[in-house]
Amino acid sequence: MFQFLVSITLFFSMTSSYAALSARDAYESAVSESSRSRPQESVALFQSLRQNFPYSSYAEKALLDISNIYFENRDWVQAQYNYQLFTELYPKNPLAVDAFYKWAQSIEKQVPSLNARDLGTAREALTAYKTNLVKFPKTKYKKEIYKSMKKLAILIQSKELYVAEYYLGQKKYDSSMRRMSRFIDDYPNSPLLEKAVWVAYQSSLGRKDDFSAKQYKEQLKKMKSKYIDETVTL
Repeated sequence: MFQFLVSITLFFSMTSSYAALSARDAYESAVSESSRSRPQESVALFQSLRQNFPYSSYAEKALLDISNIYFENRDWVQAQYNYQLFTELYPKNPLAVDAFYKWAQSIEKQVPSLNARDLGTAREALTAYKTNLVKFPKTKYKKEIYKSMKKLAILIQSKELYVAEYYLGQKKYDSSMRRMSRFIDDYPNSPLLEKAVWVAYQSSLGRKDDFSAKQYKEQLKKMKSKYIDETVTL
């Protein structure tokens, strides 16, 4: 993974030479470094520009360029931080909509894919995308946002189901039952609903809860579930 370890010496040596340049010249110099695939040097120059010309329109461009460099080099944490900073400092900039979307993308890129790992980042990314739609209801990224939101929602639901199945296998029926009862209420349109109802059914059997077991079995029948005759050793 690309790591940005911008040298302090490099940064300040560039800063001194930058002082003699105009904001435009400084920006073009930084862009030139970026075009030569020298991201570390480019980030240092853009940072120096922001320090020497903080009120210039080029300072805004520089921060967005810094964000983009981190994003392109897969440094998701730094990309997230800088895109967020851009949207906070320059909310009226026409490119804020792009920065806001890439901010959410940067968070999503940090989401682990394994069910066994914590998915707090997935919830954070989902919230970020929802915030995108609230702040920019006419965003050109609406299609991509909905696609990502659907992917993240299923990932979160998969984690809930994974944990419930683990508890079921450990004969911790109360825990698996609670999770799946909440799952069924919270995600009635989930593509994983059928499996969730089955886990709830098996959990209710394990708890000797005949009333709930009957309800869940009826629900499985209505769904014409492939799990209807599948059981686990209780």
